[in-house]
Amino acid sequence: MRAESILQELCQLGKTPDEIAAELRRRAIKGTRSQKYLCPIAIVVSRKIQRMKTGIFRYTVFVDRMSTQIFTNETTSWKLKLHIENPQPIGDFVNWFDGGRYIDLEVTLEHFLGANE
Repeated sequence: MRAESILQELCQLGKTPDEIAAELRRRAIKGTRSQKYLCPIAIVVSRKIQRMKTGIFRYTVFVDRMSTQIFTNETTSWKLKLHIENPQPIGDFVNWFDGGRYIDLEVTLEHFLGANE
């Protein structure tokens, strides 16, 4: 797994938060506000990792305004595998999404847990 591949995926989402939101809509990706591991950007990164066929099956992705972090659990403990500084538009998107600007991209935590709303 290479940071360059993940960073390229993030940059391809768009040059502004609104472009990123439009691309997420096009890809039908939604997420949960204020959940570092369930925001739309974390889901994009998780899907990228799956497509990369890294052989890593136990991982989690945390995204905040400043960075994207990928942790793996290849033995018995979680370890930081990659730390990527987010491009400015990604950071702005995360802030705006968490602030409620893109409500059409939101789903509840229960959505991911499989519970009925």
